[in-house]
Amino acid sequence: MSPEDREILRTSLEKLRMAMVQKENYSPTMLPVNILTGLSDAVISNIVSNAHYFNDPADLYAKFKPHLRPEWTPEVKLLHDRERQMRNIWLIEGRPRGMVHDSYKNYKKAKREFRNELNAEHDRYMTSENSRLQTLSKLPGGEVTAIEISKAIKELKRRKAPGLDCIQNEHLIFGGPQLFTCISHLFNAVINIGRIPSIWKTDLIIPIYKGNNKTKSSPDSYRPIALLPCLMKLFEKTLTLRIRDHVLPSVSFPNPQQQGFQLKLGCITASFNLQETVFHNLEQGSPVYVAFLDTQKAFDTVWRHGLMCKLHQLGVKGSLWTLIDDCHTDTFCSVAVNQKNSSWFPISQGVRQGGVLSTFLYLVFINDLLQELQNQNPNTGIHSIRSSNPALADDISCISLSPRGHQTLLNTAYDFSTQWRFKFNASKSNVLHFSPTDINNSSLSWKLGDGTIKISKSYNNLGILLDAKLDPTERTAKACRKGQQTYFALKMSEHLNPATLSKLYKRIVLPSVLYGSELWCDLKQKDNRALDVFQHFICKHAMNLPKHTRSDMCESIFGLLPIASEIDKRKLQFFGRLCLMDTKCLTKKIFLHRLFSYLDSPNCKHYGFIPDVIHLLDKYNLLEHLNSYLQNGLFLNKLEWKKTVNSAVFYHFTTSRSNRMLQDNDFTQSRHITGNSRPDWIWKIPSEIQEVTLCARSLPGLSFTDFSYSLHLLNFRLIRDAAACYYRMSRATSCRYT
Repeated sequence: MSPEDREILRTSLEKLRMAMVQKENYSPTMLPVNILTGLSDAVISNIVSNAHYFNDPADLYAKFKPHLRPEWTPEVKLLHDRERQMRNIWLIEGRPRGMVHDSYKNYKKAKREFRNELNAEHDRYMTSENSRLQTLSKLPGGEVTAIEISKAIKELKRRKAPGLDCIQNEHLIFGGPQLFTCISHLFNAVINIGRIPSIWKTDLIIPIYKGNNKTKSSPDSYRPIALLPCLMKLFEKTLTLRIRDHVLPSVSFPNPQQQGFQLKLGCITASFNLQETVFHNLEQGSPVYVAFLDTQKAFDTVWRHGLMCKLHQLGVKGSLWTLIDDCHTDTFCSVAVNQKNSSWFPISQGVRQGGVLSTFLYLVFINDLLQELQNQNPNTGIHSIRSSNPALADDISCISLSPRGHQTLLNTAYDFSTQWRFKFNASKSNVLHFSPTDINNSSLSWKLGDGTIKISKSYNNLGILLDAKLDPTERTAKACRKGQQTYFALKMSEHLNPATLSKLYKRIVLPSVLYGSELWCDLKQKDNRALDVFQHFICKHAMNLPKHTRSDMCESIFGLLPIASEIDKRKLQFFGRLCLMDTKCLTKKIFLHRLFSYLDSPNCKHYGFIPDVIHLLDKYNLLEHLNSYLQNGLFLNKLEWKKTVNSAVFYHFTTSRSNRMLQDNDFTQSRHITGNSRPDWIWKIPSEIQEVTLCARSLPGLSFTDFSYSLHLLNFRLIRDAAACYYRMSRATSCRYT
């Protein structure tokens, strides 16, 4: 472009700018044609020059892509290069024809070798691909056999509600070998086709009220329980076994801090990992911040496409992956209430409630979050043991030693939830601050997305109440209230005799009260007293004895040992469970580290399970088992250890009770009733016999010299049962009673 044209262009552009400012009509087409052409040429030339300047000319040509020619191996490439070299020599010599010419002869030979090798590699590649596709089309481990079906059916639980097909587990259990063979053929047909029957994709939802005084009109107050077809659950069990045996051994899954839905792990081990990590850092003089994250509708909001992606990355591929994907495609649900069903509606997210595979699939979905949290906080734990985020399925805890580090963990969790399409409920999440000193930290708060998490004084984690100040008072009071509610819910009938109530108390009430007592390592005297008062109240109420009756006598008549004995037994049995765990388990590593730390410096201040259980081993003369374990690594099996613990605890408390009875004159008559600390035989007499009430009214007039003091203890119910016994004895001997 000439200088004159540039000046004209500058003037025209200035006029155009002024016209735009003054909103006048001025078109750039008024520019001379030669100027516009020159301007276009200049722009195009500039673009081309920049393209050549910023890019390698080699990038303008297509490059070889190995995935398009997988048979193009290094050997084939070498022969191809030699063939091109021979061809160039032949071209230089003028393309002579005939085998008399060396260049032509060498070129044809190189070309023949190249093509033969290429064809051979192609055949090998196609053979391997066909073999791979055949392998992927089959289930790992081969076809499903009748023997495999028989073993799976034997593990089914009875008295379970059926699905839409109305087939119950009992139909399968008692079906016999012919049914097992038919089921194996059915499963193999499903595997070969790669499609799940549509009736297996239907879920019947039963809403169960959650309780805790929640609003009954709100759908969030109900827990959806899905009833799946029994054949579908049996098929999922088969897939689960194949994954366990053929996929998981070659991968590192799940994260060691995940304690949910795994053999020999559970709520107690997850809480043990959390508490021991907190106690270790407190012993080091460091404050500890623990966030308990609440996942909003965890199992019902799983992103299915993301889950299938994670499942493929784990190593579940081929037919196995296809079947699991089809299980979660085109699923439908119906809600059943008061024997009426709603219309069917599609479900496009979440794992199937009640499915055998659902727990495993959720662990796959959440596993990467645990890994990211662990990588984000590598220095929090017990020395070299990483235990910064103990988890039980969707119940995830984040442990940090500083507020800033704590916020980093929460940001990581929130980013992961956003990426994988689920939500954390900030309003239900909590933070506990454990500190070796008393400091005011009520002003601290953290952000979880748009929500705010504040510090709480206590939190119920996995059914175990944790207090920031390690005060067990609230936990003990709550356990006693729960026990009373359970007891009165059972004692709705007046016809339950004390022997039956004693069994119900031991099997139902006591486990609900002492849940998590394996980790009650900070009990004070007032807490033990509160537990004793609770059990004494139950004993007196069950036998209708006066309030001021001696509590130890009531316990003895009711066939109970002090409640402290039950707590000690649970702690000792959990100790044996820890000793028998696999050394690769995170819980076992924490246990051994805490044990050796205590043995190395027993005079230092120690918190937690280890000091308490060693005291119990010494109390019941069981330290020899610990010494044997430390020296030889050997420990009694579960059944033998349970018998040993029960025997030692029973001997200790019965001996103590016998000594007290011998020294106290009030127990002279009580020994006639209690015997060997078991429920008296008279409680076993049923009270439904007619005429018993009439007998009971006349029984006090009888002469019972040996039971003169015992009748003072017992109420009308005991007299009625004794009358029943006397009535039966009289009928048997044809004696009349008056």
